[in-house]
Amino acid sequence: MFSVDALCKGYNTNIETGLTEEQAQVNLNKFGPNKIKKKNIPESVMVKREGEFKKINTSDLVPGDITIIEADSFIAGDVRIVKILEPILVESYFLYRECVNYMKEMTVDQTSEDPLKTNNLIFYGTSTFSGRCLGLVFQTGEKMLLSDIADDILADPATKSKKV
Repeated sequence: MFSVDALCKGYNTNIETGLTEEQAQVNLNKFGPNKIKKKNIPESVMVKREGEFKKINTSDLVPGDITIIEADSFIAGDVRIVKILEPILVESYFLYRECVNYMKEMTVDQTSEDPLKTNNLIFYGTSTFSGRCLGLVFQTGEKMLLSDIADDILADPATKSKKV
């Protein structure tokens, strides 16, 4: 599930070089713009295109992009971790409501068949607490796993302290 090789092949990308501008445009046409409902999102994200990291508009992030995720990064898509640069912790309170301020250390390896429990996937709506990693974007826009619920949960301050 979510094999790096399979994702690279499916999105015509490469971990070392990322997408070319032409491939990114093909993927943008195929998957559509990265429409995010959340207000106050960063205007840009860092991706690797043609072997170099560059800032692009958040709306132009597409499946197949290689992105760098750092502490306090906005996660603008669903991402498969491909390389840990510094141990990375993700705060996912709304996924695990019984654990307020739940910190999960991320890995390159799949740790569960359940996408919400495995440590190699970072989803839109979660936040990074510390560390750095490279990830392969596998879903953007309305197709993101938590796109329908993350905004509502993140907008409700009571959710952060509520135990279910």
